[in-house]
Amino acid sequence: MSYILIDEKTFEETAFDNEDELERAVVDNKKYIFGDETVLIDLKRKVGQKGSKNTGIPDGFLIDFSNANKPQLFFVEYELESHHLYEHIGPQIMRFYASFETGGRDLQVKITEFIKAESGLKNLVENKIKKTPFDNIDSLLNYLIYDRNLGIIVIIDDQTEDFNSLLKRFSEVPEVVVVKKYLCGNNIAYQYNPFREGISEKTLMKAQPKDIMDVDTIVCPAREDGFKHAFLENDAWWAIRISPTLIPQLKYIAMYETQPASQIRWMAKIKQNGIQQYKNTGKYIVNVESKEKIGPIQLDKDKKGVAPQSPRYTTLEKLKAARKISDLW
Repeated sequence: MSYILIDEKTFEETAFDNEDELERAVVDNKKYIFGDETVLIDLKRKVGQKGSKNTGIPDGFLIDFSNANKPQLFFVEYELESHHLYEHIGPQIMRFYASFETGGRDLQVKITEFIKAESGLKNLVENKIKKTPFDNIDSLLNYLIYDRNLGIIVIIDDQTEDFNSLLKRFSEVPEVVVVKKYLCGNNIAYQYNPFREGISEKTLMKAQPKDIMDVDTIVCPAREDGFKHAFLENDAWWAIRISPTLIPQLKYIAMYETQPASQIRWMAKIKQNGIQQYKNTGKYIVNVESKEKIGPIQLDKDKKGVAPQSPRYTTLEKLKAARKISDLW
């Protein structure tokens, strides 16, 4: 059992009554959980070829526009950790991947029809399209279905060791968003980790790379003892939460040494295939080579909120040119 203290009021962790309640909480707070560069489509539709055993009904869909040139479609699935992981969640995810291969055309038609029938949703998607190479909703959906890899987002109330062990069985690891509910009387608070943490929380932190496709460097905060033991002595940094879909484009890591140093003095190249799942934690270990001293890049003295509290993303170009931490974002 855990608690959150807000304005001298104690909120107690409480289980969601059912998946529908979890889904409502996420839909009502979608801009915080998914970020401004996404569109959540609250449509439940069977996916897969008619008559096939490989069919599934996602709880929704999400279009991620954070890479304006290469937007991506995700199936969204809400789950409670109390459900049977291996009997329910695992097979469901496998069916989603398989059904997408056989039911793409039907899915394209249904999502397109749904977007065009909802005026608010239609306007939102069309505004996002203006920043992309696509002319209209039809050309966008055609690209998402046939030319872009499908993603899956699992939204769950607790990321347990058993759940992380299950995820390791998939060659394409789903994105995981954890949402917990806390109660104080009739007041509700939610604790969550954002979709693509470090990139998508633009509602709270405006300073981010302009386009996710530019990202090639992860910046990790580190305390002195851990930094020396893991990075300097063992050429690695571990227990990092990283979006699985970002892993292929990450080439470098920079270490932000927390107080009292409050600066970046070291970076390294990430080894080929050097990012691997770390035990059954749902996090990753990054193995590095070619460590080098840089900067130092000092923490801004006159700005708040620029020091990374968790992994953040930038580019090697910005890292090489930066004189202060705010230059990275």
